Amino acid sequence: MIKNYFSVFFFLKTVLQTILISIIAFFINNSSSAQSLSAGDIAIIGVGVDSEEVLLVALADIPANEAVFFTDDEWTGSSFNSGEGFYEWTTPSISAGTVFTLTKTSVTAGGTVTQRAGNMIFSNGGDGFFLYQTSGNLYNDGTYTLIGFAGEDSGDAGTLSGSGLTIGTNAVYFGGDNGIYSGVRSSNDKTGHLSNIYNSSNWTTSGTSQTFDSTNFTMSSGASPGITLGSVSGNTNEDGSQATFTVVLKTQPSSDVVVDISSSDVGEVTVSPNSLTFTNANWDQTQTVTATGIDDVIQDGDINVTITVAVNDSSSDNDYDTISETTSVTNEDNELPNLVINEFQADPHASNGDANGDGTSSTTDDEFIEIYNSSGNQLNISGYTIEDAVGLKHTFPSGTIIPAGAVIVVFGGGTPTNIPCLTQVASTGNLGLTNGGDTIIIKDDSSSIITSYTYGSEGGDNQSVARGTDITGSFVKHLAIGGNSVRYSPGRRNADNIPFSKSWTGSTDNDWTNASNWDANSNPSSVSDNVWISSGLNNYPIVSSATTVNSVTINSGASMIAQSTFSGTITYNRTLSTTNWYLISSPVVGQDIDAFVSAEGLASGTVDADNVGLSDYDNSSASWTYYQSGVDVDANFTSGDGRAIKLASAGDISFTGTFYNSDAAIGMTTDANGFNLVGNPYLSFVSAAEILNRNAGILTERTLWFWNQSTNSYDQKNLSTDIEIAPTQGFFVSSNGNNTLSITESMQSLSSDTFQRPASRPEIELTMTNGSDTRKADIFYIEGTTTGWDNGYDSSIFEGVANDFAIYTHAVENGAGRNLGIQSLPPDNYENMIIPVGINAISGTEISIDASITNFPEGMNVYLEDKEDDSFTLLDGDANFTTTLESDLNGIGRFYLHTTAGSLGADDLSMNNNISIYTSSRENLRIV
Repeated sequence: MIKNYFSVFFFLKTVLQTILISIIAFFINNSSSAQSLSAGDIAIIGVGVDSEEVLLVALADIPANEAVFFTDDEWTGSSFNSGEGFYEWTTPSISAGTVFTLTKTSVTAGGTVTQRAGNMIFSNGGDGFFLYQTSGNLYNDGTYTLIGFAGEDSGDAGTLSGSGLTIGTNAVYFGGDNGIYSGVRSSNDKTGHLSNIYNSSNWTTSGTSQTFDSTNFTMSSGASPGITLGSVSGNTNEDGSQATFTVVLKTQPSSDVVVDISSSDVGEVTVSPNSLTFTNANWDQTQTVTATGIDDVIQDGDINVTITVAVNDSSSDNDYDTISETTSVTNEDNELPNLVINEFQADPHASNGDANGDGTSSTTDDEFIEIYNSSGNQLNISGYTIEDAVGLKHTFPSGTIIPAGAVIVVFGGGTPTNIPCLTQVASTGNLGLTNGGDTIIIKDDSSSIITSYTYGSEGGDNQSVARGTDITGSFVKHLAIGGNSVRYSPGRRNADNIPFSKSWTGSTDNDWTNASNWDANSNPSSVSDNVWISSGLNNYPIVSSATTVNSVTINSGASMIAQSTFSGTITYNRTLSTTNWYLISSPVVGQDIDAFVSAEGLASGTVDADNVGLSDYDNSSASWTYYQSGVDVDANFTSGDGRAIKLASAGDISFTGTFYNSDAAIGMTTDANGFNLVGNPYLSFVSAAEILNRNAGILTERTLWFWNQSTNSYDQKNLSTDIEIAPTQGFFVSSNGNNTLSITESMQSLSSDTFQRPASRPEIELTMTNGSDTRKADIFYIEGTTTGWDNGYDSSIFEGVANDFAIYTHAVENGAGRNLGIQSLPPDNYENMIIPVGINAISGTEISIDASITNFPEGMNVYLEDKEDDSFTLLDGDANFTTTLESDLNGIGRFYLHTTAGSLGADDLSMNNNISIYTSSRENLRIV
């Protein structure tokens, strides 16, 4: 935070003055007038490296109030570098031939010099000097007109390519320090003088300062035929505001001269009259052209329009044939930009400045910028940036969507809490807005400026600066707003403190219509209302009657149920905390797949160079198909259809569309292996058990398979491990034919729990690791289950893809050879239930197996028997089994799990050491 405590540090004098000048100049914004000068209108005739002075001559009449910039920086081919000195000279009226001296603070011809950025210091080792004009809003943007250049050697300009300047015509390398033009100044026209001035042989140099010759140049009275255009009086505006400029001939014609006047874009600016006639009597009398701004009813920003004044050859004196001149006018847009800066805070109060609501006042974290979406439509601003005069402050991550009429607030840091809108924290770690003055710039994902605002010392008064009339009003200090005299109001209207979005709090119950469940005690009731539903709440809304709003934004983990017609745009944000693969499903209708891929920052080259991180499971070949870069699918996500997704960097993904208010009927096939990738189609949670029970007759088994991104393996869920499936969650089911999976609206719940396992039953969780990968198998002891196959309580591991590394069990008896990820057994007769343990792993792998044991009867132990080395290993919190495989394993027969109240050792091997069990097929066991 920058504080301009002049009174405290005044005694530092020269040092402090130098620092302050540099800082202030770096942040000051420039608003230049329209360009009207041409290359060579002002020529450089002396560069005093040691004295930091430049000698200039006007070779054309210079109008008053022209914005002429000068710099010692280098030209890049399209703009100037940054980091050296930039200055603006506002000209007086200067007659052609006048010689004058320019410094960093003054010009002998008059006018004012303003330091815009950096500090111009000529180097004795080689430096250059540019004069230029620009149509942009800053000293270093827009369309440039370079007027002249002089430098010691060819390294000083950077490049003259694209500058419009030519050595020997309007630019010169004079070859040493302290160069001065020493050629003739006698009667000549502009072209003749330029030819002399920019001839390096007419320059002298010196290792020390030389005295400038201030003798004026004489301009030739015999001017060539031409047209002189006066400066444009100002900008036009789409509200119809006008600007004017004058036209006059340079020489007396022998007959009439007719000039035609045209606009390059009549949709933005028209001109009147369309032609002017000059005679040999009035040729030297100015005539006025009026430019009028035209409203195009679209938000397209300020547009520069070229106006051409050209001689009509067939109607004019032949001496004036082919002559034309151009000028330009800026037509200001009267529609709001798509994004409007509505409030910002550069200087939070040290003790009463907790704008982000995290409970701590911070002069850095509580800085913020509030941005309003005025486009009339939802706006995806992924990749947009916030910058200031120093540089980049924040990049909006993938999936950043602002509903129409809503706001987003970006804070400097901290943990934004209870802010009734979308919030983010500066991606660079801070906003760093300067208290004493700065420029806030918002750019789109192609680096074009969307909007900007420059403020001054008003930013440093321990409060935000806000529009007194939201969106369209002028900025004032927030405490000065009569209807809402507070220090800040992020996410809320400045005038009355009402949120831009109606934020669900759920403080009372689930009733959408209960006003007490909403921030500001007002439930949504209008087509213009934006709704914000945060995560981490106790209650989530149920909408029981027909409702229409503008938009609903739901944060990751939150939910909503609508039991009647619900109209409005819905955006569901899902946080993916890693760049691993996830299974997803769209919870809204109408999300375009191509738009989703474009906006979400997917990983690229996932399998080959053209693949991106969105894929579908192809049941016909039991393989994955990937979205291809540059190939449009021209389709929306289908409700209940599952996909896999992988991001380039962790963050949110967003699904935007309309409410899905039907029972889902999802087609399934058995083309290859019966596995089908499906998903939760709702904005609420659905019960895995209800899906399994409703569809029991069409599934090979009552199991859902979920990808676990943390272990890179599939988890099984069945009736013994019921799970509330979250919005956007995808999963696999196994169909026994060409069927339709049914997921109904009645299955919805607002639970935020994703795992509901009874805590009282005995359980064993076997875990196997090879040092990098981990696989698990569960054994539950549940009343009513058997030692055989219990559909809905036993679950096979996922076999829709190859399992080169896996652990599983087989049923104690009559299990039909299934590789079980979950096996449920009766909670008695423990000592007589020996469980075959299967392993898939390759030779040379070191494996380690341990067990997590919960709620077992007191004194009951769990042993792993290894028939290959005739051992029993007690699996408890202090011990596990570890071995390095001498051959590949692929099935059961080597390992068995024993549960016993006693201890097992060598004496217990005699009844087992001659028995081995192998799977000869899925349906058969071979006992040797």
